[in-house]
Amino acid sequence: MLEFGSGTGEFSVNYLLWDMKADFIELNPLAIKKFKNYVKNFSKSKIYKIYNKSIFTYKSKKKYDFVSSIGVIHHTNYKEAFKIKSDFVKKNGFMVLGIGNAAGMFQRNLQRYIIYFLSKKDEKKMYRLTKYLFPEFLKRAQKYGRRTLDSIIYDNIINPKDNHPSTKEILALAKKNNLSLYSSWPAVIPTFLSNSAQSHEVIFKNYDNILSINDFFSLVHTRDDQIKINSVNAKISKNISILNRTTFLINNLGSKKLPSLKIVKEAFKGLKKSDLGKIKFLDDYTNLNFINFQKEILILTSLLNEGNEKKLRSFIKKTKVLFKGNSGIGMNYYIFHKQ
Repeated sequence: MLEFGSGTGEFSVNYLLWDMKADFIELNPLAIKKFKNYVKNFSKSKIYKIYNKSIFTYKSKKKYDFVSSIGVIHHTNYKEAFKIKSDFVKKNGFMVLGIGNAAGMFQRNLQRYIIYFLSKKDEKKMYRLTKYLFPEFLKRAQKYGRRTLDSIIYDNIINPKDNHPSTKEILALAKKNNLSLYSSWPAVIPTFLSNSAQSHEVIFKNYDNILSINDFFSLVHTRDDQIKINSVNAKISKNISILNRTTFLINNLGSKKLPSLKIVKEAFKGLKKSDLGKIKFLDDYTNLNFINFQKEILILTSLLNEGNEKKLRSFIKKTKVLFKGNSGIGMNYYIFHKQ
């Protein structure tokens, strides 16, 4: 296998424990040093190599059964990186990808927008404001990500390159590079379950009623799925376009001119006017969350216009949806198959 961005190796060492012959690509020499210590302590493998290169500088004629990168290419030119990865995959091989999604990362990007807007990209002020405005997010990120406070702030907020594709774009990139979707989490097939893949607390086999929900559809099935899919796809086309326009507006903020508050507010109004909160196949909880979310982002823009940090912090504490709990989905995982 081939992995890009193996980092310090806490996860990558598992590939060696599974007896995979692996090539690891890592740009940071300090990370490589730590990785080698992990291998020494946890694996006796001799069938691996670590190259001090990036995804854009590694050259080889080899093809691999598995090509992986987790949490890496959204910090680069992800379209180019996606193609490079796919070119290394053998016929009948698999490409593994962990990447942020534009919708799932929207609230994180909104946090970035707030910090960038108020700080004028002054790094010290960005750091201070992140700790002041989003203490609950940072506390949660430390608990589940097991990283230091500084690493979370610099990676999630101050890092200038953080560019996330939509689901449609990922699927289009796969098709363009002769890959087909094998599996994903959260599932691309519509579902009301969407915890991070790192959360393992749900044992699905214990919920036989939940696993039986499809029996209702089986009971009254009269139309071929293709007909239903075509109908729903057409109905939500406008809403998905509105959603994607809004999420991309505050995506990749460090690599472009910051959108004005007026432009952001107009985009949020467009989101408010859409009927995304009334899509029939969504559960009531999701619909209610979306309606509250629409209201809260418009209040947020007004508070940003005032520039009062104390009032903004008080508002964020009282929101029902915005910046609460998971605050979206931090990472999406895909496995693609090359036919």
